[in-house]
Amino acid sequence: RYDRMLSQAIRSFGPIGIWQVEIGKGTVDWTEETFVIHGMQPSGAPVPVETAVAMFHEDDRLMVRQLAQAAIADDRDNKFHFFARLRRIDGRIIVVESAGAIIRDEAGRGVGLVGVVRDCTRHRSEDILLRQLNSLLALEGSGFWSYTFTSGLSYFSPLACAHLGLDVETAPQLEEILARIDPQDRAHCRWLLTEAPCGTPLAAELCAGGRRFQPLWQPGQQPEIRPADSDSGLGAAPGRCVTIR
Repeated sequence: RYDRMLSQAIRSFGPIGIWQVEIGKGTVDWTEETFVIHGMQPSGAPVPVETAVAMFHEDDRLMVRQLAQAAIADDRDNKFHFFARLRRIDGRIIVVESAGAIIRDEAGRGVGLVGVVRDCTRHRSEDILLRQLNSLLALEGSGFWSYTFTSGLSYFSPLACAHLGLDVETAPQLEEILARIDPQDRAHCRWLLTEAPCGTPLAAELCAGGRRFQPLWQPGQQPEIRPADSDSGLGAAPGRCVTIR
């Protein structure tokens, strides 16, 4: 009953699969979502462990095996977590994120593994693209700032944080950002970020301690962002992107 309730609760977060292994049995149990992630029709039947491992990309299989074996051998740390490429039944290669834990008996011996898995291909691709954009802009000494209207969330590249004296480990709030804008430009910047109609171009320059804020778009282009994932919690909320140098 509790396993079923846990599975239902996890499903509310999206297509996240659960897997369970009984050490020595040679098979792994998958939930419906786990079968779907692998491109397979849910059958409910146990899957041979070797079959499951073989579906990982050939360059990632050893890493997956070693992480699980190390967690079983180390009775001080029962957890493991990894990203790996997976070749689905249809031949498509995806990137999955998986985390697991070791189940031990009273003597401390590892008797099973349980974990979760999700398809994070799009998120990992976006991470790579974001790093590439950061690198390209950094070549010309520019940082990158993206702001979403409705959520108030901002993304600052590492160089943008350095330019404005922000902590790269935190997500700055609007008021913290505005405090770094020179007083003569502060009101205009607030209007652009909170009240300006969609499609309103950013000012040519906004000063922040001698730094220049410039729109990432050329004049006449639509300076807004509409996230492709409307289920992300941000909806299709427009935003602004600027370079800071």
